[in-house]
Amino acid sequence: MFLAEVFGQGRSLSRKTVSLYAAGRGGYFDDLKSGKLGSRFGISEERQVKIFQWFSDNWPPDLEWPDHIDRPDPMKEHAA
Repeated sequence: MFLAEVFGQGRSLSRKTVSLYAAGRGGYFDDLKSGKLGSRFGISEERQVKIFQWFSDNWPPDLEWPDHIDRPDPMKEHAA
């Protein structure tokens, strides 16, 4: 969620828009944050990896990646 906030602020996008791009559903990060997804529908490791990869692949070159978060190697050119 922290990456979504930093990305959104850096690109002037709402969290819902970032959630739509990164997770495929606009309310996903809000539901995750509020606990609405619960343990049954929480974030799987596979989905977490895909979302982190999306951020790494689409991270703006003019925005510094947060130091305290390990960044996966980008797999494609900047697309955001």
